[in-house]
Amino acid sequence: MEQKRRERAKRVSRRQQNIYTRWIVIIITIVFSIVIGMQILDLVQLHNEKVRLEKQIEELQTKNDALEAEKNKLSDPKNVEGVARDELGLVKPGEVPYVK
Repeated sequence: MEQKRRERAKRVSRRQQNIYTRWIVIIITIVFSIVIGMQILDLVQLHNEKVRLEKQIEELQTKNDALEAEKNKLSDPKNVEGVARDELGLVKPGEVPYVK
């Protein structure tokens, strides 16, 4: 009879161990899932930030190219003279000014 009690106690102990082991595995799986989910969320946010910054760089590069072209245009002496005559109404010495 006592031997049966011991065997039963061992079986119960083994069952409890199996239950604890299962719960530990479940908890570890949940924790890893949360950690991996957070890492994936961070990666998605970083990717979105990268795309946004690449778009901003492209827009700024386009604007920079336009400003560089305007700078080159305004550095040309003929264009400077045209702006001085048309916008500022300046004339060369000896020329007769007229108003449009």
